[in-house]
Amino acid sequence: MTVLRVLGVHSLAGENLPGIGIPYRVINPTTGENLEGDFYDGTPDQVDKAMQAADSAYRTLFTREDGWQADFLEALATAIDASAEPLIARASLESALPEGRLKGELVRTTSQLQLLASVVREGSWVEAVIDSALPERKPVGRPDIRRMQMPLGPVVVFDAVNFPFAFGACGNDTAAAVAAGCPVVVKSHPSHAGTDELFANIVAEVIERHHLPRGLFSLVHGKSNEVSRLLVEHPCTAAIGFTGSFAGGSAVAAIAAARTHPIPVFAEMGSINPLFILPGALKARPQMLAEGLHTSVNLGVGQFCTKPGVVFAVEGDGITEFTSALHSAFDATTAATMLNKKIRDSFVATGNSHFNICGVVSNTYFDTDAFAGVMPWILQITSDQWRSYSELHEEAFGPGTIVVTCENTTDILQCARAMDGQLTASIHCELDLDGKLLQEMLPILANFAGRVVYNGFPTGVEVCHAMVHGGPHPATTSSQSSSVGTASIIRFTRPVCMQNVPDALLPRALQRGNPQNILRQVNGQFTRDTA
Repeated sequence: MTVLRVLGVHSLAGENLPGIGIPYRVINPTTGENLEGDFYDGTPDQVDKAMQAADSAYRTLFTREDGWQADFLEALATAIDASAEPLIARASLESALPEGRLKGELVRTTSQLQLLASVVREGSWVEAVIDSALPERKPVGRPDIRRMQMPLGPVVVFDAVNFPFAFGACGNDTAAAVAAGCPVVVKSHPSHAGTDELFANIVAEVIERHHLPRGLFSLVHGKSNEVSRLLVEHPCTAAIGFTGSFAGGSAVAAIAAARTHPIPVFAEMGSINPLFILPGALKARPQMLAEGLHTSVNLGVGQFCTKPGVVFAVEGDGITEFTSALHSAFDATTAATMLNKKIRDSFVATGNSHFNICGVVSNTYFDTDAFAGVMPWILQITSDQWRSYSELHEEAFGPGTIVVTCENTTDILQCARAMDGQLTASIHCELDLDGKLLQEMLPILANFAGRVVYNGFPTGVEVCHAMVHGGPHPATTSSQSSSVGTASIIRFTRPVCMQNVPDALLPRALQRGNPQNILRQVNGQFTRDTA
């Protein structure tokens, strides 16, 4: 096994190359101290080397025997598990995330690798569709037509700051791209560049062991926007996977759209994840709702993209008990360290801005002297205030939330209809008391959110076949995709139709004998039969 050590190098098609120029270091968000490793922005030549190698690997792998993706993903999961100790140690220093949280996230990371491997191995994910030839059809015969999903090409992945494992160098986007058959070039996040480098060492070893093209994976460091621009604009780049801020995702999407040959960008850009409490639920369990909301908002120091950032509740029975319990819970919450000082400063500034807009002084919001430490905040406003200030509709990334009190059920419906695209929407109700209002609300929530949560809280995204982690703009750049779960693979493919192609030249998934024994749609019917 490779000895994992942070050197500050780029991993370009398995070759560790030193940086050039002005170095930067990852800063420990708890202490403010520089961590081991001088990192450098990737140069144009280094970016080109990574992308050219990825393109070569794509062409080599396009005709490789089926199943290599599954073998690789399973071996990578095993290798990551074997290197858990140094990965967790470095990630903890870079992120201030506790060891327990990182252990759980590592399990999630390897589990999603294994899940996608199982989908690839089963094979039906390619969505093979066959319409057999009808040469005798009148007035015109039908040719033999066969369609399946095929890999797009090299994918550039921008990893996320808040999940150094699950959305990191070997996270969701990388796993999905490789499962689709696409090589990956990761742009490391400057807040956990060391963790990403350790992952790159692991990947390189697995690639060598499985005799795969070295260009299947590269890692390019970079703190400047120029590195990102070079990667997005490179002619070999076929698609982008991005998890981060709205500003960052929008900038990447704009560059991709301005290319001579535009490419798809699958960017998850955050969300305020509205939570609606209907009158029956508020009356029945105000204390329980307050406790659950407090836990959800403060989970991971509020640095989950699914944190409920705004809560709507109707004035009436239970509202006073709910808000009082919520304020008490926030008052009792101690300071915590955020992922980096930039995020912390942004969260503090957003809180101050919200309070100034509404003319509110919160007794639950206190700054701290810690380097990247914060106290949580809660802002309680009316629905009129909510509608009047668009700034209150923007994500505050951190442990803060806005409670909006609505005058009546008509008011809460109007607030729901005013929502922009979101990753999630949650609704709490008592079915026997809120049934009619619930029937009106659910279609509205489904219209603007990728995932609707019933009597629960949205933090925590299950990695499974049915999961959708996506939603309409501005939550993402592509409302028809998911960045989590098995549906995430399809992002990095496109449908290709084969007409009258000889059987020996067809991909195995489309061959007449169905050698993979996968489920296919043949002449309108799903079957595993020959066709």
